[in-house]
Amino acid sequence: GVLGRGYGRRELHRGSPVAVPASTRSTEQAPWLTKVGRQASSLGDEPALIAATTGCAVAVHPDRARAATSLLAVDDVDLFILDDGFQTPVQRQFDVVSIDFLRDPPFANIDATREGAKSLERASLVAIILPPESGPSGVSVGSRDVAGLPEGVGSISIRRRAGTLRALKTGRKVDAQDIRKPLWLAAGVGQPKSVEALGTELGLTISRVLNARDHRAPHGGLLEELGASDALALVTEKDAVGWAHALLADGLVLALEIENGRELATQALDGLLRHGMKNP
Repeated sequence: GVLGRGYGRRELHRGSPVAVPASTRSTEQAPWLTKVGRQASSLGDEPALIAATTGCAVAVHPDRARAATSLLAVDDVDLFILDDGFQTPVQRQFDVVSIDFLRDPPFANIDATREGAKSLERASLVAIILPPESGPSGVSVGSRDVAGLPEGVGSISIRRRAGTLRALKTGRKVDAQDIRKPLWLAAGVGQPKSVEALGTELGLTISRVLNARDHRAPHGGLLEELGASDALALVTEKDAVGWAHALLADGLVLALEIENGRELATQALDGLLRHGMKNP
C-alpha cells in the first residue's frame, strides 16, 4: 500500500486519515474518469492518481503511522511505500530519493531542493531525473560526478517520456497529428517546462504556457481567457485528476512515463529483499 501526506486535499478532510483499498486497475479507462481517480478532494491529486493508475491500496495523512493504521483497517497490506517519505520520522528499510538534473543541487541552485549532499548519505538509491533532451539513460561515471553523490550511494538515471494523449472529457486516445486547434499548456506540476518539451517531442505545437503552481489550476482570469479562445488546454494526468476535469469544458491530457522505471523498481525491490523483506 502507498502512504501519502495528502497534499492538496480539501480542508474538511485534513483532520482524519482517508484510506482506499486496492482495486482492479483498468488499462483502458482514463485515470481521472475512474471512481478513485475522482477522489482528489479527499485524497489529494497525487494519491488519487497513484491509486487509479496502479490499483494499489492508498492512505493519506501527515502522520504516516495513522495513515498505515487506517489502511490496515480496509485492506491486507504487508508492504508500505511512503510517497515523499524521506523526511518523515518513520523507520524505513529502503529510501529512494529523486533529484532533478535541471533543478536540484549540486546541479544548480542549492536552495531549490530539500535534499542536500549531506542528507543524501542516508539514501539507499538516488534516481537522477535527466532532462528530455539528454542522451540515453543509464548511470555513468560522468553523471555521478556531476551529481556529486556521496560515495557508497547507488544511483540510476531516469527520464520523463511522453505517454498516451487522451481527450479530457471522454478519455479516448488521440493522435497528436490530428490536433488542429492551438494548444495552451496548463500544467500545475513541479517542472512544467519538461511537460512542454515532452509535448513537442510528441509532435504537439504549444502556442502558450499558462502559469500554474504545483497542485493548482491557473488562476480564474487565465481560465476565462482560455474558455473565450479557440485553443485547447493541454494538461497532465495529475492536473486532470486534481482540477482540470471539473473546471475545463474540453482539453487534452498527456500521460508522463518514466524511462528506466522498471529497472528502478527492480533495484528498489532487490534492496528491500537484502534488508530482510520476505520474498513474495
